[in-house]
Amino acid sequence: MMTKIKFGALCALLSCLLTACSESSNNEEATYLVTDMTTLTFENGGGSLRFMVESNANWTITTADDWMSVTPQRGNGNQQVTVTVADLLNPLQVEGTLTIRTDDGSKMVNVSVKVKGVIQDYPAENNRVLRVTNGDVHFSDLAHDQDSLAIISNIAWELRGPEWVEAWDGSRWRPLSMESGNVYGMGSQKVPVRSAANHDADVLREGQLTVSERMTGNYAFYTDVRQAGRYSVMTNVMVRLDEGFGMNWKCGKEVTTVYYNVFEKKPNSSSLVADEIRSWKKADPGSGVGFSGLKANTLYYVEMFSEESLRFENPAGFMYAVYTASSDNQPVATVNQILLYENYWVADVTMSENAWAYVVLEGRDGDSWINFNNPLLALWMTSLARYNENYFRYRTFNSSGYIAMMESDNTESEIHCATWAMGSDGSKSGVLKHYSRRLNSSAPARVAGNEELPLKEVMTKEDVERLNSSVRLVRRY
Repeated sequence: MMTKIKFGALCALLSCLLTACSESSNNEEATYLVTDMTTLTFENGGGSLRFMVESNANWTITTADDWMSVTPQRGNGNQQVTVTVADLLNPLQVEGTLTIRTDDGSKMVNVSVKVKGVIQDYPAENNRVLRVTNGDVHFSDLAHDQDSLAIISNIAWELRGPEWVEAWDGSRWRPLSMESGNVYGMGSQKVPVRSAANHDADVLREGQLTVSERMTGNYAFYTDVRQAGRYSVMTNVMVRLDEGFGMNWKCGKEVTTVYYNVFEKKPNSSSLVADEIRSWKKADPGSGVGFSGLKANTLYYVEMFSEESLRFENPAGFMYAVYTASSDNQPVATVNQILLYENYWVADVTMSENAWAYVVLEGRDGDSWINFNNPLLALWMTSLARYNENYFRYRTFNSSGYIAMMESDNTESEIHCATWAMGSDGSKSGVLKHYSRRLNSSAPARVAGNEELPLKEVMTKEDVERLNSSVRLVRRY
């Protein structure tokens, strides 16, 4: 009897021991997931912060906020995680969330991410500036044809637009949206934009780009954006002077010839027929044209068609309305004299009160650029500034005075220079003036029209390539 009781007690004891061992084993295998921080707070300039994940399982980190990145996104056990946040340039604080889950889904931890705003340094309402200086944006019919927006501002802004346009956010190309600002910035900067895909239709498509204040949506600036169809021709770079304007084209890939004309009154495009349009001036798609001898501060209409569009019964052209500049309030750099000093040609230049800086284009008699009219020269120089900023990144001089040009080689009979003044808002479309000095004269003469010098009104693609490789620019800004 005693033996049975002892055996029963032993069985009970063994059962308890097995249960305790089982519970101990289960406790050791229980999944856990913790972090040493639940909130990360960044200054408004962005940067990187770290926190620790402690776990005994595989885990994954996800977020719906694309303005932050996480390294690593997956891990096992205890591991340090780095969170990097872009410079959001947002007036108000921005908040997001990191979610960490074990792969079996049994544990989850949220980490709050906050980026401080810049509202404490924000300008007062009546001191806020926001504008875009380079006008409409036009793309060819091909994908990734690039242009840019020159934004002048002292506030935080965001960029919206149609989905067929992409913009560079500082690290990658992002498709735009009319519903939300996917690309943003603070202050003045140049924002590259491009077409997202090919446009294979016969005619162009158009939309609108909006740059507006991020905090309120006020101070919005709108500019048209267009992408050419395969038979389309549009303006590309447009430069306004007080004596006329210069422009080149943005064309579809199948365009071979451009017909163009300028009008003082808006023409009735629907009444035009192909034979009449073919009597207009014509140019190659890669050329630029300059209209000179026009009236200052006057509205003109320039209309253009491609040869390919004239095959249709109702050809689709493109009309652009442009005001010539007013000579009363445009930036001007006037050359008072051109002289030889210690074997160098020097120009004495006076800036008008509206001028912030200027560039001098120098040359000897026979240099190719002196054969082009002022609007064409301004068009070429504007294109340099727009597409090759290395030509125009220089120290700033906010004063008039003498500026050294080229060294004399004792063979020149005539010296030429053209001054191109820029306004304080960064606009590159000031008044361009072309001067020359013959060696038997002490004062420069303004080259006006084609009284003495026949000036070309068309600059071919070959002309542009030759100018880009040979012309000397003297910058003063």
